[in-house]
Amino acid sequence: MGKYDTLFEKIVTIEELANDLGPEAIRYKTIANAKKVVSNKKIRAIAEIISEVGAKLELKKSDARINSEEAVLDEADFQAIYRKVISVLTK
Repeated sequence: MGKYDTLFEKIVTIEELANDLGPEAIRYKTIANAKKVVSNKKIRAIAEIISEVGAKLELKKSDARINSEEAVLDEADFQAIYRKVISVLTK
């Protein structure tokens, strides 16, 4: 299980969130499985957020190593993630 899968599992098992997400939240052990959830949009949105932030951060880290800079997500990165999550939640 990858580091983002572990993060997802820790988030959905937080007591305050687990009550809101429902009992099926702990069934999904990986982000890939959670992103396929149709019945619970909140679980899918959490998986999308972790996946998107992780992917963008890994890309920024790669670019930062090349340019000897710090890896930082900017406003445009977060806006793209926000739009994607909103589309998941409103479908």
